[in-house]
Amino acid sequence: MSSGLPPEERAKWDALIKQEGGAMGLSGCRAFLENKLVNDIFYEGKFNGVPCVVKCSSRAPESIANEYEMSKRLLAADPGVCAEALALWRSEDGRRAFVVTRRLAGPSLTEMIARGAEAGETIRVMEDMLRIAAALQKAGIVWRDIIPDNFLCGADGRLRLIDAQFAIDRNDFSEDPYLKSRWTYRTLLFAHHPDMAGRGWNDVAMMLHFTRLLPRCDIADELRERLRGMVASAAFPVDFGFWDEMRMVAYLVGLKLRIPFAPPKKRQVLHERASRAVRFLKRRKSW
Repeated sequence: MSSGLPPEERAKWDALIKQEGGAMGLSGCRAFLENKLVNDIFYEGKFNGVPCVVKCSSRAPESIANEYEMSKRLLAADPGVCAEALALWRSEDGRRAFVVTRRLAGPSLTEMIARGAEAGETIRVMEDMLRIAAALQKAGIVWRDIIPDNFLCGADGRLRLIDAQFAIDRNDFSEDPYLKSRWTYRTLLFAHHPDMAGRGWNDVAMMLHFTRLLPRCDIADELRERLRGMVASAAFPVDFGFWDEMRMVAYLVGLKLRIPFAPPKKRQVLHERASRAVRFLKRRKSW
C-alpha cells in the first residue's frame, strides 16, 4: 500500500470508517490502497457479513454517490452484470463520501489476457460482454471506464463491471464536477480509445477491442461478431473542436518539458500521458 495520505488525513478516514461505517454494518476494515488520484483511500472488510470494498473520496464526493446510483441502476436492468453497491455514506457538508460494494473474487480480465484464457473461458467472456453491453443499453448508461482491470469475475465465474464512478446517463448527460474542472484528465482517460478516433465514448467498441486479445475459436468469433453489431448503437459522441485540440497540444508540450526532470516513477506516468495525447491528436487529424 502506498503512503500517499498525510497522517492526519488517514486518521480521519480511519475514524469515519470505524464510526459511521460501523453504524452501517462495516466491520474488520483494512486499508489496502491510498491516494489513487481521485480517491483518497480504499478499505476491504465485511458489510453485514458480506465481503466488501469501501471506496472513499474527499476530492470527488459526487462521483462516489454516482457510483452507487449507477451501479444500482445497471443491476436493476440485469442483476449480476456489475459489482453490487451495498451502501453509501456522505458527510453533512457533502465534502466526503464513501461507497461500499460487494468484493468480487476475481480474476480480472487483465489476468485472463496475461495468462492466456482457454477456449471455454473465452466463450464465457464473450457471452458476459454481450450481456453487459445489452444491460448498459437497456439502462441508458455510458460506463466509460471500460478497461480490462474493471472486469472481475464473481464467485460464479462470470465477469462483472466495477467502477461506475464517472458513468453517465445517456439521455441526460451530466458531467461530474471533478471532471468539469479537469478537462485534460477527462479527455485522456475517456476519449482516446481506438475505435472512436477521439470523437467520444463507446463502451461496446472498447469491450470489442480488448476481447481481440483473447484466443480465437469459432464460437467466440461468432459472439464477437454479435458484439460488433452493437457498436454503432453504443456510440456517445462528444464535440472536441479546434480550441480543444490546441489545449491538448499545449498540454503535450508541457508534459515533454517536464519528463526529463521528473523522478523515474513519475516519468513513466508522464510518458503514458504524453503517448495518450499524441494518439488523441493523430486520430483527430485522420477524421
